Amino acid sequence: MNKTEQKISAETTLSQIGKGTLSELRAKNFVYGDHFVQFSVSASDYNKVVVIYDESADLYNVQLWNIDMELVESKLVSEYKGVYCDELSGLVARERISELMREN
Repeated sequence: MNKTEQKISAETTLSQIGKGTLSELRAKNFVYGDHFVQFSVSASDYNKVVVIYDESADLYNVQLWNIDMELVESKLVSEYKGVYCDELSGLVARERISELMREN
């Protein structure tokens, strides 16, 4: 993929997640490449979301990571494979709601 195709793919993925969900998560520091987009979020259980597009299946894989820059370590918190595009927003939002419920 060239840079233009990467950007279009990332924009498509982000639009399927939705501006409202991205805003609620306080998503920032967006990075994209061949069939993936990642961004930082304000959450306690995880602080990085990676969405990988599986072109052969036309599905997404979503990874939630906790990356500690001070300790220089990372932990895969959750991973979901075979996610349909219309499920992306709900999945990410549901994870955030679950996290808030665990905090209370």
